[in-house]
Amino acid sequence: MNMFNSSKRIKFVSLLSDGIDSPIATYLMMKKEFDCIALTFCNIQDEAPKYQDKILKIARKIKTLTQKKISVVFAQHTETLDYFIKKGSRKLTCIMCKRYMLRAARLLAIEKQASFIVNGDILGEQASQTLDNLVEIQNIVDDIPIIRPLIGFEKLDVIHLSQDVGLFPLSSLPAPSCNYYPRYPETHAKTKDILNSELNINYDKIASKILSKSKLIEI
Repeated sequence: MNMFNSSKRIKFVSLLSDGIDSPIATYLMMKKEFDCIALTFCNIQDEAPKYQDKILKIARKIKTLTQKKISVVFAQHTETLDYFIKKGSRKLTCIMCKRYMLRAARLLAIEKQASFIVNGDILGEQASQTLDNLVEIQNIVDDIPIIRPLIGFEKLDVIHLSQDVGLFPLSSLPAPSCNYYPRYPETHAKTKDILNSELNINYDKIASKILSKSKLIEI
């Protein structure tokens, strides 16, 4: 099927955070006439309402800019990360987190009949975004396309675009940062090390349980 010539509305699942990159990635794909289901992981329980309010403001702005449909799913992530730290190598926490997010996005995409997954990765921007790590992260999903609209962008280009479309003030609103980032994150992860850390971890089972408790909010 040619998704651009189909009469059916095509939608995607976006891994949307409150930063600068993923809102712009989501905006760019919604400009292409696609609707969006934004999957947001919340790992700060005490300030969850503040974080969720920021995400909803970002989603509303993207909807206003694109005039396309967007909904948001908030997924609890604190217990999941605690479990990953307990079971896996500490330096691989971010890799495991990203792989889990993609598996969760895949399950949501299947449930909602979305055609692809979008995230805001920029090559080399973070420890989890080295070429080696991106390959290892992406390997967790092989049956749904993963689109990275910003992969070759420079960070300043993304900031300027965010400023131009009016998303930057929202992305810059105060919000709690992730407390799970390892002191020495792995930048060149190896498949065998990841699989060793993931022994006895069933990402799909965890994600199914979390998603079953998550509400979808139409914007």
